Amino acid sequence: MVFKMTNRKAVCQAGRLHNEDACYICDKFAFVIDGARGLYKEKFTPAETDAQWLAQRTAELLSEALCDNDKEIQDILIDVTDKIYKEYLEQAGREVGEDMHPSAALHILRVRHGKMEFFGLGDCLTMVEKIDGTIVMIGGHPFHQYLDDRTIDLMVEISQKNGISIREAFLSDEVVALLRENRSYKNKEDGYPIYDLTGRGLNKAKYASFDLDEIVSVAIMSDGFSEMFSVYGIYKTPEEFMKALKSKSLEELLRKQCDVQDTDMDFNRWPRFKHRDDSAAVFACVMRCDD
Repeated sequence: MVFKMTNRKAVCQAGRLHNEDACYICDKFAFVIDGARGLYKEKFTPAETDAQWLAQRTAELLSEALCDNDKEIQDILIDVTDKIYKEYLEQAGREVGEDMHPSAALHILRVRHGKMEFFGLGDCLTMVEKIDGTIVMIGGHPFHQYLDDRTIDLMVEISQKNGISIREAFLSDEVVALLRENRSYKNKEDGYPIYDLTGRGLNKAKYASFDLDEIVSVAIMSDGFSEMFSVYGIYKTPEEFMKALKSKSLEELLRKQCDVQDTDMDFNRWPRFKHRDDSAAVFACVMRCDD
């Protein structure tokens, strides 16, 4: 029996000027990448940002490399990372401090040997719907979530103390300093693992394996897309969210989220870092085929 991902959907939409997300889906694998810039503004690649370059170049290489079913996902990513790091240094023309390197959240699903493999780094969200109706949710590292939460708390505190909007509070020196401190924890022993040019996070990625004959559908999304569930509460339960992913176009779901975001231009109702983040998502049903 052969299993394939069918009824496939994908969307990748910029939140502002530059789209730093990327995604890909075919009948055998799918992934979403959510790029993040380094701590400073200097850029070394021909893309609009280095985070965009990392996301797009990784997507190009992975869309070919994941076809090799004889290799483990981690080994594939080791090869991809080595190639990308060499290209990055060639374009920079010099060594670049790691605090200036781009990084990314990366979640992958792959059909292989009767299983659905999951490999994940960072705060994308992966959903796996089983035949019995249960939905497995795989998100980011809890310490990464703690860092985000404490930054939001600081923004709210500054807003209330100074009588300004949370959007204005985000631009304060205190918040900017805390965001830089948060980013400095990537791939540190006391921090959180992430996909970056060093490849250090790869051996600390989340891994899971599901029997294909137990799966109905799957989805992967960047945090800019999953906010419709996790932040705005447009969909109240995982079951309601998965039902919407199945029955509606991903573009329609994003339009609904955009309408909600536009009612809160000052971030006061839904405290957050951006008015609208880049959003990428893929969805598929898992089918048993004769061929």
